Amino acid sequence: MREEQHFSSSFWFFETPIEQNDYIKWALKYEKDIPRDSSKSNVGGYQSLSSTDFSKIPFFEVIKNSLHELPSFTFKNWWLNINRKGDYNRTHTHPFADVAGVYYITDNHEALTLINPLQHNRLWEDMVFNKPCHTKINAKPGDLILFPADIPHFVDPHNSHNPRISLSFNISFNFK
Repeated sequence: MREEQHFSSSFWFFETPIEQNDYIKWALKYEKDIPRDSSKSNVGGYQSLSSTDFSKIPFFEVIKNSLHELPSFTFKNWWLNINRKGDYNRTHTHPFADVAGVYYITDNHEALTLINPLQHNRLWEDMVFNKPCHTKINAKPGDLILFPADIPHFVDPHNSHNPRISLSFNISFNFK
């Protein structure tokens, strides 16, 4: 696990083993079998209905085992994202969760942008100290990215003819 600080917030990066061809086949079949959720952030692409049934993810144990260093938490829900050429995700946050996660089945080509939630008050940091109000995340297959669920983020339009595939999920910490 590698931790980085952006906007005075922690972001966590995990590299996991991946059986990319098997995961892509699963994702494309899932897209055919499960209706899309047109009410969410995806524009043009496929975003599955949200699910709490993590047993449907054949690589869920890979994700779960990667997060063993985190304090006690509960997986809340998940959904599959498939973007083809021109598809993207509008700026959004993940309410009712503590942390948002993205597991990349394919390269994201630096398409995930995280926006400083304090940008309105901190624009001077960019102007004076060249500290940008956003950061782009580059991920490769098998990368797992976690970030605070209240961080606004978006995904740039996809430029490749090969689909960009990721699995997103939310978690909440178990406070006593």
